[in-house]
Amino acid sequence: MEYMKIAFADITDYVEFGQKEEDVLGLEGDPAFDPDTGETKKYKYQHWTGHFNLEPTWSAT
Repeated sequence: MEYMKIAFADITDYVEFGQKEEDVLGLEGDPAFDPDTGETKKYKYQHWTGHFNLEPTWSAT
């Protein structure tokens, strides 16, 4: 049964993909503002997070 789960697994079963948006920070950690609009500057980036089981599912004994 375990082999069937592996054989038919989808990459999204183990990895989460997405896009995040964060504030741009100045040298002192304060948010940077756009001089034209007065709004805080933002940057977007792509990320992935792995969801892996780190415990072994087999035993050598």
